[in-house]
Amino acid sequence: ITITQYKAGYIIKEEKINRTDRYGMKQGMWVEFYPNGNVKKESDYWNDKLDGYVKEYTIKGNLIKSVKYINGTEQV
Repeated sequence: ITITQYKAGYIIKEEKINRTDRYGMKQGMWVEFYPNGNVKKESDYWNDKLDGYVKEYTIKGNLIKSVKYINGTEQV
């Protein structure tokens, strides 16, 4: 639930992902991965509703789809 980046043995960045609040609602960035470790899908949540961009990637890491949501509703 945390992605940590290191440089020369030191932590340079930590990103908290796939978190729920005390009520079990999704909050923040949710990330799915392919078996090779590449990102498959990124989604932003606020109070268990999609809120922001949902991005889908190929197994090689190329962006194939990006859709914006506001309060759970897809924006056209």
